[in-house]
Amino acid sequence: MKNENISLIAFMIVGIAMGYASTLINDNWTSLGIATLVFVIMTDLLKRVFGMKEQLKWFFSNGGSIYFFTWLAVWLIIYNL
Repeated sequence: MKNENISLIAFMIVGIAMGYASTLINDNWTSLGIATLVFVIMTDLLKRVFGMKEQLKWFFSNGGSIYFFTWLAVWLIIYNL
């Protein structure tokens, strides 16, 4: 599987999980900080597990933007229920 697909799938799954976890935190700025920290941890984890040599900029354009959008969408949907 291509690195782009691996990155996209991994960030979508983690984005959904973090969206749910952010509703349990009950503080907007803390949720944003933890979501950003998880993004950085995921980039490092993907580099180590799959041997990717890309920079942080590559990860943001190939999954990170989807991660933040998915996180925000899931968080807002659950928050408003």
